[in-house]
Amino acid sequence: MKPFFKKHGLFIVSFLVIWAGIQIWQTRSVPSGPPPADALSAALPLISGASIVEDQSLEQALVSLREKYPQTPIVIHIWAEWCGFCKLEESSITTLASEHPVLTIAMQSGPPEKVQRYLEDRALPWTTLVDRQGQVAQALGASGVPAFMVLDENGHLRVPTMGYTTLWGMRMRLWWAMSGFFSSSS
Repeated sequence: MKPFFKKHGLFIVSFLVIWAGIQIWQTRSVPSGPPPADALSAALPLISGASIVEDQSLEQALVSLREKYPQTPIVIHIWAEWCGFCKLEESSITTLASEHPVLTIAMQSGPPEKVQRYLEDRALPWTTLVDRQGQVAQALGASGVPAFMVLDENGHLRVPTMGYTTLWGMRMRLWWAMSGFFSSSS
């Protein structure tokens, strides 16, 4: 009997190359370096805990997280209430948020009250910006949901992914951002 890798190696390598190519193509619009000014400046309703806080910009929300977690990468997770794959990631994002700073952005999911109800109904303790028209998500290069990216300690967007990401994949991206593995390009 042939060893597993000898028997399936070409298939595995081909799958990984195709998967990496799709990820690179899907995230081609995500800016390298700091988030663009139009993404940072748009004022959006912020849901924190069980209350809707007055409008904040992405920049204000990130500064607040940076004050609580200095020199720590921040996860940005873009999701939508109508997205099935986003629902599959909810427990992973909740677990990750208990370990690292996470800011979620609800894209095109309705008014803040609807998003707040959704978070409460599903017991999701996330800090969430409500991006009703998807302008911030678009400025961040998110061509679909779910989208996951890490803002490293230097304020640069790193290791983005579009589509379903496992908790292990999220943790690996955080590790890459913390290690500086991808920081040589900017």
